Amino acid sequence: MPEARGEVKPSPPGRGRAGAWAVWAWLLGAGLWGCGREEAPAPPAVTLRFWHTFNGGEAAVAAERVAAFEREHPGVKVEVTVLSFGSARNRVLAAARSGQLPDVARAEVAWIGEFAAAGLLEPAEEVATTEAALRPFLRWGDTVWAWPLSMDGLVLFYNRDHLAEVGATPPQTMAALEAVGRRLTRAGGPGGEARYGLSLRADGYVFLPFLWAFGGETVGADGAVKIDSPAAVEALRFVARLGGPGGVAPPAGDAAREYEEEVRRFGAGEVSMMLSGPWALAEVLQGSAFREAGALGIAAVPRGPGGAGGPPIGGHGLVVFKGPQAAAAKELARFLSQPASQAAFARSQHVLPGDVRAWEEPGVAGTPLLGALREALASPHPRAVFPGMARLFDALTPALQRVLRGELAPEEALGGVGAEWREIVGR
Repeated sequence: MPEARGEVKPSPPGRGRAGAWAVWAWLLGAGLWGCGREEAPAPPAVTLRFWHTFNGGEAAVAAERVAAFEREHPGVKVEVTVLSFGSARNRVLAAARSGQLPDVARAEVAWIGEFAAAGLLEPAEEVATTEAALRPFLRWGDTVWAWPLSMDGLVLFYNRDHLAEVGATPPQTMAALEAVGRRLTRAGGPGGEARYGLSLRADGYVFLPFLWAFGGETVGADGAVKIDSPAAVEALRFVARLGGPGGVAPPAGDAAREYEEEVRRFGAGEVSMMLSGPWALAEVLQGSAFREAGALGIAAVPRGPGGAGGPPIGGHGLVVFKGPQAAAAKELARFLSQPASQAAFARSQHVLPGDVRAWEEPGVAGTPLLGALREALASPHPRAVFPGMARLFDALTPALQRVLRGELAPEEALGGVGAEWREIVGR
């Protein structure tokens, strides 16, 4: 386990003692507590395996919160494994096949229904103060399967100085996004370096605001696949125009490093606008273009004709896998998802809490960037929620990459995606 330690806000009154008793009760029930002696020996260590996808500063905060849990629960150790976000879902599914699942994991909300439908999870308690937009993702069937941890979604990050240079305001429509992007884009040469108006990552999740703005959908409430509709094709044509020759975005590069390069370019001022989310904020603020307070702007994603569209909402929850240590694992999940823990992530890493009570913790509600993120995500577009939802992007993202590289026409690409999706949803 990482050795990072830090100042930790005490748990609410009674939580530490109640948590400790819950774990000791589990130890007794499992037969791990010595008996028949005048003085009971110290209980043997219980090791909980915790897999997560936090990175950088988030991982350091997670280590502090894990250490706080261990201090409140003597005899319980937490073994932490850090996974890359891109591989985590498949790692869990592979571990299920081999019978080597962890006890607790941080799960992206699109994975929760899939894990629950596969019979891998223990039920979680319903948290009444969960952010409303996050609730549908934590439930499958009539059961809640995860504790809320964080909420996120796509917003428009922009360089205030760049927009001021061209006399522009943050674009509120897709048409304005293209127009402002063209004003911001400039060729390199004498008197200045090249600059692009917009970073356009070829990713299925990033495509959603464009899809919805033009009236398209992914999967309907009845399970019908709609990704290859005329509206969806129109949206992809618009994206291809932004990212193609003569567009406002950098040419498509190495898909494996696209995210890292996007954040680097935006942070360095080589790109003026970027569609991303809270997960990128801590790294962006380290860039040379945003060293001065107030240089970074945050706005809602642009919408389409008549106000169609909106941001996609996502986030993370903590899930507990079935196994003999489930009772102790649930106590860890409760501790790491309590408002004090969520506030620790929010204060230092700008992670939006999944529990509204965390906004009442010191140093959260008054943070301007957190407030701007929450406001930009206030009117999300609903997403289809079903066990196979995470698999949809496995087909969509590569198709978008081929379109932006000029290898496929939008209608051809989405036609292939639609066929794959119909196999996934059984329609």
